[in-house]
Amino acid sequence: MPVSAQPLELAIYYLIAVNFAAFAAFGIDKARAEAGAWRIREGTLLRLALIGGTGGAYAGRHVFRHKTRKQPFCSSLRTIAVLQAAVAALTAFVPLDAVPGAQKLLAAVSEGRTNIDLLDH
Repeated sequence: MPVSAQPLELAIYYLIAVNFAAFAAFGIDKARAEAGAWRIREGTLLRLALIGGTGGAYAGRHVFRHKTRKQPFCSSLRTIAVLQAAVAALTAFVPLDAVPGAQKLLAAVSEGRTNIDLLDH
């Protein structure tokens, strides 16, 4: 019997997983830095934030006291957080009717379709 979940439920699971991964990556990188071992690239840490793990990245920075003074990294992480907040605000306040193809996309996702053509022919 297949398990079905609503798109919002899947998004919540995704955000939990990616924030956990970002938090863990900061902890692992800090431990490796202290041991003088191979490190996780800053680009990887920033990508984890970019794909939704910003909260986990900030929590990891705070808990592990890691990457708190490295200015280019801090600026990049802050930029990602601001952009994500702007996108969240826009999606909260812009009606879906104003976004071309949004209703069609949501309907297709809720039906479980993976091949979605958003363009009207």
